[in-house]
Amino acid sequence: MAPETNGQVAVKAWQALSNITGRDHTHLALNKEDEKIRFRDIQAQPRKIISSPTWSGLEDEHVSYNACYTNVHELIPWRTLSGRQQLYQDHEWMRAFGESLLVYRPPIDTRAAAPVMGKSPNGNKEKALNFLTPHQKWGHSLNLQRQLIDADVRPRRSNCLAERR
Repeated sequence: MAPETNGQVAVKAWQALSNITGRDHTHLALNKEDEKIRFRDIQAQPRKIISSPTWSGLEDEHVSYNACYTNVHELIPWRTLSGRQQLYQDHEWMRAFGESLLVYRPPIDTRAAAPVMGKSPNGNKEKALNFLTPHQKWGHSLNLQRQLIDADVRPRRSNCLAERR
């Protein structure tokens, strides 16, 4: 049973985290304590999951999903060695690649794929794709990123950092 699909489990999970942080977090799932999302439910219609301490975001009707909402508003420590946001990653495997500090890397130029397009035709038209995911090319998933394509729609700082100031 996952807290994202079972309200009673979600309340218990938030209670367990409350015992660690010393703050009450159960209010984040209390209104969905009697809710259970079953496979047949999502077959019929997509459902919003129940907020869970597994994630640092919040599923709520009044708050847009923000990946560090609970860290900022519930004062839950970040899941790092220090419990804070980190700029330096002291992981041997990252240092082996020469990466340990947050750095900006521009998106890969998809025009570089032009010379190999059409080399292995399978009868279908080919497309070069530029995948933008929450996990950037050279960073840890906790790092904040900006892609050139969304520079005009996305604020310079994430809401998490802006709200902390």
